[in-house]
Order: sequence, then structure tokens, then C-alpha cells
Amino acid sequence: MSRHASYIRQSVRIDCYMALNRYKDAVQEYENTAKLFFEELGIRPSEHMMQQFEQMSSRLNYKPQELGDIKERLKEDDIRGGAFYCSLPSFRDSYRLVSRIIERNGQSVYLMLCSITNGKGMPMDKPDKLEVLSGELQNTIQQCLRKGDSFTKYSPSQFLILLVGTNKENCSMIFDRIQRYFSREHKSWKQYLDYFVSSVAEVDRQDSPIQFNTENKTW
Repeated sequence: MSRHASYIRQSVRIDCYMALNRYKDAVQEYENTAKLFFEELGIRPSEHMMQQFEQMSSRLNYKPQELGDIKERLKEDDIRGGAFYCSLPSFRDSYRLVSRIIERNGQSVYLMLCSITNGKGMPMDKPDKLEVLSGELQNTIQQCLRKGDSFTKYSPSQFLILLVGTNKENCSMIFDRIQRYFSREHKSWKQYLDYFVSSVAEVDRQDSPIQFNTENKTW
């Protein structure tokens, strides 16, 4: 089944749940679809796909009597220490909100792109090894960062991290901490990590090391 056909099938299921007033099921289906596309299938998100998910989420309208359920769903299911992991669509919304906030208060916020390579600066080309390293990197980021930081899986080999209230010098220290924890049991794994970092206020600049308006990095 093609990716487009998979999306259509998921979208139709959400419409069916909505028609039956099964709002909880509709929301769950939306969240499962986001996870399927961006995490399990490892599909690099295009602008068109992100627009499709926005259209899908816009249909998840609750009736007034469902507000109590909304409040419950907003709570974290499993409150743990460390950074907050969220789906790519949710991360993008958080990023946009933070971008607006710092325009007013001038707070320092940095975006880090942490990548798994083949040890020579090129993309990892061994799927089985990449899957193991990716799982370990996700756990590492979760453990090494603060509760106020958030992160997401951007592609099979890349994670985006939103670092609030830090500076550029601290970003290199944060990556060093990630790298040490990541390679704590396998010292050779240290060579497989690389990163880029940019102030959120400067991401859209032409000289920014992280950009999302280029052919290879869109969201």
C-alpha cells in the first residue's frame, strides 16, 4: 500500500469516528497516524504532508460536554524526569509558539539537530545498526536533558531538540553530555554522533546551520 493510500485510509477512519461522536477514538487515531508516519515508517515530512496533518487535526472538534475529557487528555500519561518527547507535528507547534514568545521577552532558545552518521560524517547506511543507534539516542536525549526541554524524531537518523533558557556555549556542553551517555557502554559509538545548533531567532537566516526552507530539510 502506498503512503498516500495509507494516509487516506487513516483519514477516513478519523472521519468515521467523528461521525459516530467517538471523539476520543478520533484523537487516538490521529496520534497513532502521526506516530506511524514520522516514527515507525521514518518518512521525512514534506510541507504538503504537514498541511495534511493540520487539516486532519482541525476536524477533531469536541462538543461542550466533552471538555472534562479534554482536560484529562491534556495531562501527561507518564510523568517522568528528563526531556519531553513529542510527535513531529506537536514539536513544530511548540517551536512556532516559542518563536513568538522570544520575540517579546528576548529569551535565549536554541534548536539542536542531533544526527547519527557512519562515523565519517555521512548518513548511516546500515538499517539494522541505525535502528539500534536511533533507539539508544532517543533514550539518551530523554535522560540527559531537563524537563523543560523538548525533542522529537525528525527522520530515522535525526532528532530535533528545543533548548530553552540556554546559550551557545552551553549547547556544546549539552552535546558532550549526550555523546558521553550515548557511548557509555560502547566507546566506539561516540564517532557516530554529529550535531548542528542554531538560535531559534536565527533559524530562518541564510547562514544558519539549521534551515527548514531548503529542498532537503522541510517541515
